[in-house]
Amino acid sequence: MKRTALKFLSEWTRSSIRKPILLRGARQVGKTHLVRQLAKLEFEQLVEINFEKNPDFASFFDDLSPDELIPLLETRTRQQIVPGKTLLFLDEIQMCPRAIMSLRYFCEDRPDLHVVAAGSLLDFVLAEEGFSVPVGRIQYLQLGPLNFCEFLDAMGEDRLVAQINQFDPKSSKLDPLHDYIMTWLRRFIVIGGMPEAVKSYRDTQSFNNVDQIKEAILTTYRDDFGKYRGKLDQELIRNVFNGITGLIGEKVKYTKLDRNARAAKVSEALNLLCRAGVVTKIHHSSANGLPLGAQINTKIFKPLFLDVGLMLRTLGLDLAHFSESQSLMTINNGAIAEQLVGQELLAAQPMWQDRSLVYWVREQKSSSAEVDYVISVGTNIYPIEVKAGTTGHLRSLHRFLYEKKLDWGVRLGTGKPKISEINHQLSSSEVVTGTVLSLPLYLAGQVPRIMKKS
Repeated sequence: MKRTALKFLSEWTRSSIRKPILLRGARQVGKTHLVRQLAKLEFEQLVEINFEKNPDFASFFDDLSPDELIPLLETRTRQQIVPGKTLLFLDEIQMCPRAIMSLRYFCEDRPDLHVVAAGSLLDFVLAEEGFSVPVGRIQYLQLGPLNFCEFLDAMGEDRLVAQINQFDPKSSKLDPLHDYIMTWLRRFIVIGGMPEAVKSYRDTQSFNNVDQIKEAILTTYRDDFGKYRGKLDQELIRNVFNGITGLIGEKVKYTKLDRNARAAKVSEALNLLCRAGVVTKIHHSSANGLPLGAQINTKIFKPLFLDVGLMLRTLGLDLAHFSESQSLMTINNGAIAEQLVGQELLAAQPMWQDRSLVYWVREQKSSSAEVDYVISVGTNIYPIEVKAGTTGHLRSLHRFLYEKKLDWGVRLGTGKPKISEINHQLSSSEVVTGTVLSLPLYLAGQVPRIMKKS
């Protein structure tokens, strides 16, 4: 399966100011496969060291000097490490913290070597007291599940991907393909973007096999609870993990996750899941200007799960039935649509930045309002309202446009693309004017590109 991240990594191989890469991401999102693809495409050979499968390699890193390390690695692997021809891959590096530290010295002493490291639960290692992070000597990259276009490409729909990537609401038309793409979108939602699940469906067309794979992935995540830093009760972490997908799209209240535990403990458990990469907090931002992240309220947030397919599995839904169901998006009051949009917007952000999202809420008894996501493109701010169907009011979107004095808003739903001018009476003294771009949910990941041209 091709990942868009492969293009960035290929460019990295030819960069004159190259640093070692530390590839981060939750378990089983395809980090190892991606690096192997890079090696096959750009190098003559791959020297792969997996610290989980071969823990004895850890002792090699007692000395962090590359000139001392390389002969030892060559002897142990029976492979020669040649600058420009060899990709050195340090996998499951969280099992050997000193190997993370060694990346600094590869950067300083052997910049001619191509070095990539990857691992899961890295945030726990990096947060360990006394651990020295090689700041400025490593390029951190983030990898998540496959996005919708990567899923389509894996299914052999590369021409459809080209149509989506070229879509322009002012010229090109997707209307004739709309129903066909929506069919694929429903399949993507129930399968998700975890590479093993996608490959299984591509090869077998069996939703039962996909379900088994996703359950195994979720079990792996649950098994990791014992590795999390701290002394939190694993049962509490399990309760938060099992309950979080039922709160997608809602402001988190800790009592809904575990009513018998103290809020501080529930908060800590949720933070551990965030550091493991399986949950992301979408914080409220006042969105009065840029950067949006500088105006967040850390006490007000909604959760986003790692993957929509895994989310459906935790909810115990029948995949075979819902893959063709027109009502799929309305499950859990539209939470599935909001999850889909959130992970697509995260995937659209550069893999070299700390990916994050915000939303906006106005909590007033007489006039409450909530906009599902707020993004910035260049110097412009855009509110995004997610709808599970083709209809629905946009009062919150209109309120946001009026209060922030903005001209453009985005609506994502199941309908076909449309541009609408608005002139809406909010109250006797408030009138909002502007433009709303309505797009189908399958274009969620394209919103930043489309709005850049608006």
